[in-house]
Amino acid sequence: MEKEIAVRLFENKKLGTTYGKGLYRSAVLNASVEIKDPHVKYLLDLYQFDRWQHTANTDEQIAMLNEISQYCSASDLTSWITRYNPATKEKTPVQGVAIFDDKANTLRVVVIDPDSGVEDSWLLPVKACSVTRSNSPSLIATNTELASW
Repeated sequence: MEKEIAVRLFENKKLGTTYGKGLYRSAVLNASVEIKDPHVKYLLDLYQFDRWQHTANTDEQIAMLNEISQYCSASDLTSWITRYNPATKEKTPVQGVAIFDDKANTLRVVVIDPDSGVEDSWLLPVKACSVTRSNSPSLIATNTELASW
């Protein structure tokens, strides 16, 4: 059975602002990914594909980039995966990628995180979030009913 997952995508309100001399924030969307069992949380910073492809730092990221680059278009938003520990606020890069196809309104998430017991991929439909509170996500992608979370 497929692991239950919920992805909450937020508009990056700091897009275009600086965080250092000549350094600009360029992630179009920020997202949190929650997997129900085992309970693990991941973070995404989704960039335009053309900008993101130059951020590969490890041999694993370069290999993954070579595998997926032929399937991505310039309008796709892409991100590396970072595991987040809410108790310690520690962020640990893990092997994986997220690809948001805004034309098809789908989000592909691939996570290879043996330390957390997660090695899976999902293709999720992306929908506008119906809740409109101040800290609500702009978009949501899930394969389960969120009322049970």
